[in-house]
Amino acid sequence: MTGDFREGARPKIVRGRPKAAHTLAAEAAGLSKHRTKTALRVASIPDTQFDQLVEGDQPPTVTALAAIGLQYRPRHEAPMQDVAPVSNLGALFRTAEPERNARLREFRLASLLLFGVGHTLTQAFADAIADPDALAHALTELDGLPAIPRRRLLATLASVLR
Repeated sequence: MTGDFREGARPKIVRGRPKAAHTLAAEAAGLSKHRTKTALRVASIPDTQFDQLVEGDQPPTVTALAAIGLQYRPRHEAPMQDVAPVSNLGALFRTAEPERNARLREFRLASLLLFGVGHTLTQAFADAIADPDALAHALTELDGLPAIPRRRLLATLASVLR
């Protein structure tokens, strides 16, 4: 075997998400992980406050600035949307009538097995099979399920329909 690999050694496989631009820049500059984190924390301080702190009579240390910067880290929260959690399943049913009915029957069967005959979701899928306009109500009922039963239903369908 030629190249940088020792004989019999496995090549290194990189997994996970790609590195962020700031991580690549820090690596190129030769910064350690600790110094990179410190720099990012200092950089998160708003410009006006940073200028006031640094231009003051007793400027804080880099460690103190990093501690202040921890308070300004952006929180990555998912934006609130008016869209229902499983409303993207509506695309599954935008097909020709035979395919649409087959999918509705699959959903109804899974609902029947997991929740029973009298459950509102089972009834809603039965209504959607008979009347195409009732699909929105069936998806609303699916959205109204608690998270774990909804996941169980969708996981059951996904595993059976592979």
